Amino acid sequence: MNEDIKKLALEALELQKKVKLDQEKLQNIKEKIIKLSESKNSSYSVNLLAGTVRVTKSKKLISYLLDSKEFDKLDLQEKKKLLQIRINGKKVLKLKFALQPDEYKTLLTQKLVPEELKKLVSERERKPFYVSIILEKKLIKEKITEDEIDQIFNYSKDDEEEIDDDKEEDLYDILSNPSRVFEEINEDDENDN
Repeated sequence: MNEDIKKLALEALELQKKVKLDQEKLQNIKEKIIKLSESKNSSYSVNLLAGTVRVTKSKKLISYLLDSKEFDKLDLQEKKKLLQIRINGKKVLKLKFALQPDEYKTLLTQKLVPEELKKLVSERERKPFYVSIILEKKLIKEKITEDEIDQIFNYSKDDEEEIDDDKEEDLYDILSNPSRVFEEINEDDENDN
C-alpha cells in the first residue's frame, strides 16, 4: 500500500477519534446545561466573547415519527384508508415523493424523461472515491494504542524478538513524529527488497 495514503489514513483516524470524543463531550455538556435549565420558563442565550450559546425551550416534549418502511408494506387499500384520515380538515399523513436514480438515468439516456420532470431534477457530480472512517467503539481513546500501532504495521507478538528496542520505541514515537517513523519503515522495506 502507498505509504503516503497510510500516513494520511492514520492521521484521519486519529482526527476522527478526537472528533468523536469531542462530540461525546459536547453532548454531555449540553445535557448538563439542559439539566441546569429545567427550572427556567423560557428560552435564553448566554453571550460570550467568542459566540453565543442559545438554550431553546421545547414547545413539544413528545414527537412522532412514521415508520415509512412499515407503511410501504401495507396493502394499497390500507394505505388509502390511512391517507384519508383528517383532523380539523388537515390530513394526518402527507405523501412524499423520491426519485429512483437508476430508473431516471435509464429514461434519461433513452431521452424519455418529460420536460416537466427534467425541470424538477438537479444533477450533481460526485467525487470518484469516498473516505469513511470506522472507529471501534471500545478503541475510541485520546491516544493511539499499542495494539493499533502493531496492527498498522502488521506487527504481531511472534515478531517481538525480531524488532530491536530502538525500532520498537520508534513505533510508539508515531504520535509525536510520524514522518520520521514512516521514513524509517520505508527504508527498512527497501532494504528488505
